[in-house]
Amino acid sequence: MQDANVADRALSQTVVELVFLILISVFFLPQLHAQVVGGTIQGTASDASGAVLTGVKVSILNLQTNTSNTVLTNSSGFYALPNLLPGTYELSASAAGFSTTVLKNIEVTVGDQVAVNLTLKVGAISETVEVAALSPQVDWIRLPCANSP
Repeated sequence: MQDANVADRALSQTVVELVFLILISVFFLPQLHAQVVGGTIQGTASDASGAVLTGVKVSILNLQTNTSNTVLTNSSGFYALPNLLPGTYELSASAAGFSTTVLKNIEVTVGDQVAVNLTLKVGAISETVEVAALSPQVDWIRLPCANSP
């Protein structure tokens, strides 16, 4: 009989500890957010008429580290290059029947979501349209309000 009481007490204590751990997890774990260490370049690719282009090869080159990454646009013409280290980048986009487009001096900082929409011009892939720099992007997320302190 005494062994049954000890077993019941041990089970009750285990249940209480488990409930306590679950409550701590529910209240405190959502506050632990992952830290952002890079930025993203994203956008859509289209032709001169505005029609989206599927399967455009979009490549990014980090000018400081000389590392690159390549993605293809999806069926909506969208591409995203996430988790880019802060730095200066060169982006190129190419597709069959279109001139290669090169954009230079794209600055990415921590937490940035840089929108780079691409308009490809009809031509041979061997032709290159080069853009020296992008116009400054407005960061709508971090834009201060007129009435904010």
